[in-house]
Formats: sequence, structure tokens, C-alpha cells
Amino acid sequence: MMSHPVSVFGFAAGDEHVFAASSHGLLASVDGGATWESVGDVSLPVHAVLTFAGQTSPDVIVTGGPAGVQRSENGGVSWLTSLTGSPITTLAGDRDRSGAGIVLAGTEADGVFRSNDGGVHWVSSSAGLFDLEALTIALSPSFPIDNTAFLGSATGLYRSRNGGRAWRSLQLPGAESAVQCLAIAPDFRETGALLAGTENNGLVRSADGGASWATVASFDHSGVDALFWSHVNPRLVIAATADGIGRSVDAGDTWTHADIPAPVIALAEAVTSSGTVVLAGLFEGGSLRSTDGALTWQPVEIQLEREQA
Repeated sequence: MMSHPVSVFGFAAGDEHVFAASSHGLLASVDGGATWESVGDVSLPVHAVLTFAGQTSPDVIVTGGPAGVQRSENGGVSWLTSLTGSPITTLAGDRDRSGAGIVLAGTEADGVFRSNDGGVHWVSSSAGLFDLEALTIALSPSFPIDNTAFLGSATGLYRSRNGGRAWRSLQLPGAESAVQCLAIAPDFRETGALLAGTENNGLVRSADGGASWATVASFDHSGVDALFWSHVNPRLVIAATADGIGRSVDAGDTWTHADIPAPVIALAEAVTSSGTVVLAGLFEGGSLRSTDGALTWQPVEIQLEREQA
């Protein structure tokens, strides 16, 4: 047996449970990310994970990775593959007005697939996409009402107003650049505020639901790898760059910067019985956690044993 450093690509938080998509498969934590254990087959990398809003148990889990989409209805004890073909790069999901689980799966080369039964059955949903390499998908916090979704691709940004069935390209400032991450304001329905992190053009912001965009001049980094907009403190926004983490306490207007020893590639928030925790996933470095709104960070080493080939 030998151990390998773990890369954490994304998080999904539920009541008292947090899941992490990692190079060592799916991980789970019941203590706000302080410790982690593997769920299911740790030999398979997982690029994305989701549970559904309002879910009070960890029973239904949907993951995406090189092998496609896998789904568990018993908390990860057993799994079924429901979508194969192009590797999955990103997942987003919520419940619609009827309570059905809507899932959007972004792929490496085949655009988007959509499920309206919690990830069991899928249909292609790429109408309007000129670029079929999906890097990130984010849903409006009011998705059951406004059916609004955004998709970042290797060459730009798209918006859907019909629940991800069709997409329209949006014009961003600067030269063409990959949109690597998105963060939507908790009060998006009222303010239309959202942020997009690009590979080469820094951080851009919209205040009208994506119709128009402007570069955030106070954010002086050209590349943004991960974004997170707190739903507990709507003024708090966190952004990860190649050399650290940016923190804003005025909804993205001004920023402070902190150096981090390893590249951050994922950000999320978990609400536990002991308080709110901000989590950061690292490339080959495990994760970080903060209990003071991303002012200070504590490293969480994840070293899971795997058989040596």
C-alpha cells in the first residue's frame, strides 16, 4: 500500500454532510471538512459532485468524472452509471417547482446533458452552444422560479433562461478567454449580480443578470481558478488565483489578498451545527478550512491509502 497526495476538485454540502470530489474518488465529512473518509470505489477520480437543495439526508448523491455520471440512492453504498461517453467536467442541480431534481452535466467535448429526474435519465441540452467544452455551470439561487443558468466554456460564457434546455452567448470585456468559475449573488433575483472568473482577463461582474459586464478593476489578478459567494454572509466573496486567495466583504467591490502554499481549485461553504465553514480544495494538497469567514485557514491533510500498481 502507498499514499498519494489528494487533489480536491469540488464540494457539495448538505445538512451535516459535506462531500468532496477528488483524485481519490468521492470523500465525505461529518465534521465540516475537518476529517474525510472515502465513499465507494476510491480508485475512480471524481471531478464534480452534487446533492439537492433542501435535502436532509446524504442518500441521493450524483457524481461526474472520466467514466461519466454515477448516482447513488443510499448514501454511496452502491452506485449506478447513468451517463457515459464524454468525461464529465461539472455538475449543477436543483429542484424545480414540482420538486423534481434537475441536473445539468457539463462535459469535456459534448456540451451539456440535462436530467429532470435527479440524474437517472439524460438528454442532450446543447442548443446554442458554439463551444462544447463546458468548464463550469452555475444555477440561479431562484432557479425553481426563474430557470436561469450560466455556463462557462473554454472560449466564453453562456446563459440559459429555460432551465438549461438552450443557451445564448454573452459578451464579456477583453479578449476571448476561458470562463473557469462562476459565483451568483444570493439575492440574484433582485440585484442581477454575478461574477465570472476568467483564465486571462481577471474577474468580471454583471449587475443585470448577465446582459452587460465590466472588469473588476480592484481585483488585480489575470486568472481566477475558483469563486464562492456566501449565502450566510451575502457581502462575502472569495476568489482563488494561482498565487493565493482574494477576499471581499463588500460583494466584490474591493479585495484583500492572502498567500496560500498550494493552488486552490475549488471553494465552498458548509453550514454545520457548530457554525459556518469555508472550504478550499487544493491541487495535490488536500484541503483548507476556515471558521472565521476566510480570514485564516487551517490545512487539512487528506492521505488515503491506495494499492500500489
